[in-house]
Amino acid sequence: MSLGKKPWILVWDLDETLATGWKHGWKPQDISVNPKAALIISTALKLRITGIVRYIFLLTNNSDQPYINAAIKKLGEFINYQGKIFNDMLINNPAVRTSIVSKSAYNPDKSLRDVDYLLRNVKSPNNHTGYRILFFDDRPDHVLKRQLPLEHYIQITPPFSTTASFDSTPWERVMRFLKGRNFIMKTRKRKARSLRITRRLTR
Repeated sequence: MSLGKKPWILVWDLDETLATGWKHGWKPQDISVNPKAALIISTALKLRITGIVRYIFLLTNNSDQPYINAAIKKLGEFINYQGKIFNDMLINNPAVRTSIVSKSAYNPDKSLRDVDYLLRNVKSPNNHTGYRILFFDDRPDHVLKRQLPLEHYIQITPPFSTTASFDSTPWERVMRFLKGRNFIMKTRKRKARSLRITRRLTR
């Protein structure tokens, strides 16, 4: 199978990537979902039905299971999706984390061994070599950055927060990977056409 024909796996970090709000004594109302990440998740869920996306995984160094569950619930509400978003997830559990390198027990590096662990959990017939992988994280230095094609390592820039004034994360690149270059061109043309109409109406 050629690289271009392999289905995608999306591997997501949680904190400051998909959502923000964890702190000691957190409450559900503290959690905010990253809307641009949510759009990618929503698109990937539709493509999972077609087989273009095979798996969506959560790989987080957070070990607070109630918080993780609350964040996933809020994500589902945000995108109006009631099914199972993640095929599987791997939290920061020292008993199962298989990363090659760990800078600390609290924030271990993420690697293809973690992806393979998740694939075994879902009884995939292939390891990571059978798929194309997109990895999303606010950290720039996980082992995965050296193991994946550079453009497949999507660094959330800046780390997601409700106070950030800009977002330079390459979301358009991700959508192009998932839906093709033609989709991006059509989207740009549609936006340009809408802008022209708006300008004519406001003259």
